[in-house]
Amino acid sequence: NAVIKTLRSAVFFAAVVTIVLFPSTKAMAQAPVIEAIVPDMGHQGETGLDVAIYGDLFQDGASVFFENPGITVSGPVVWIDPTELQLTIDIDISAPLGPGDVFVINPDFLQGALVDGFTVIEPEAPVPLDVTPNQAYTGDTDVDVVITGTLLYTVIDVDFGPGVTAVMEPNPTNERID
Repeated sequence: NAVIKTLRSAVFFAAVVTIVLFPSTKAMAQAPVIEAIVPDMGHQGETGLDVAIYGDLFQDGASVFFENPGITVSGPVVWIDPTELQLTIDIDISAPLGPGDVFVINPDFLQGALVDGFTVIEPEAPVPLDVTPNQAYTGDTDVDVVITGTLLYTVIDVDFGPGVTAVMEPNPTNERID
């Protein structure tokens, strides 16, 4: 009984511990933000299209990816400053038409996206500027004709009229002739 009496009369103290968290002196890393892409569209088959991406929090060494599988970055992504990246892209002639998301991934693996940031549109019509030679005579065979102009990379067939058969050969040194 003496033990029970002692326990009943004992006073228990509870300690309250307060934990204070101080903010870190290091800033939390933030994902890049894409605000605009200029130009924000390109034609199927277009190559060497220079693009600028504007936004914030871009890091030197950032990568750029396009949701559209027909768009490839064809050169280095150049970091101008935290608000601008410059790059060159190629758009495959069979790239799906329509808008697609664009992604910037910083070297710290944080990424930002611009939803529907770049749109693939149909190619413009080719414009022949010169045909050399510009004439041939009845009975001539195997006449090599060179056509120069703009957007000729979109041409899949040439028609010189009735009685003339044209065989197109790719130009191995210039896929695109402007």
